[in-house]
Amino acid sequence: MGIGRWKDREEWPLQYLQAVKEIKVFGIFLSNSFRALLKKNWEYRVGKFIQIMAMWSSRGVKTLFQRVELVNVFASARIFYVASVLPIPKYVIQRVEKHIGNFLWKSSGKLLRVSMAELKNSTVKGGLGLLCLESMGKSLLLSQLLNPLRHGDIKSVNHLGYWIGEVLDELYPGLINLNHPQTIPNYFASLAELVAEAFLSGTIDAQSWKKITNKMIYRQHARSFPQPKVALD
Repeated sequence: MGIGRWKDREEWPLQYLQAVKEIKVFGIFLSNSFRALLKKNWEYRVGKFIQIMAMWSSRGVKTLFQRVELVNVFASARIFYVASVLPIPKYVIQRVEKHIGNFLWKSSGKLLRVSMAELKNSTVKGGLGLLCLESMGKSLLLSQLLNPLRHGDIKSVNHLGYWIGEVLDELYPGLINLNHPQTIPNYFASLAELVAEAFLSGTIDAQSWKKITNKMIYRQHARSFPQPKVALD
């Protein structure tokens, strides 16, 4: 599988090399099309998520709290492994949350049903701590992006500097002086948007970013979760 200028190449100088449309490395499908790569990986992961939801649906899980725990501990792991590498498209979030909603309220219908957004709050704030797929995806991806900068891995730093050095210069001075391509691939454009969003929201800043963790980033997102409409005494 070629990339860059060799993405359509099928004849290689070494006879034992064979051209393929995609390969799988550590559970991630790779191809020379970012759109196809996203579609393949997320269709596969959503399928795994649906399978485990169907398995638990056939068992007698009686309470809403237990169902939330099953989603957080067992089902969401099928999603978050890839979310630390690839951004989660909106349609994937909507599809997964639809299945979560069906699983949580299967036995009760609409009786006493509250919004999933409110369930994402902590128990102290009236929720059940249901993990927010969008927030967790962003926090995982952002923390993985910051790791090579934090540890100073020179190859990774130069690689990120080449593609998105302008948005990272405040965190890691000097990256903006490197050469940059005229066109940024969609993947790195999505990473640049993620960093810019984190700066604007105050999630990271030039002073504290080296100490930031995935948990801290997620908590920052959690502050924007809608509060319950009715306060319980």
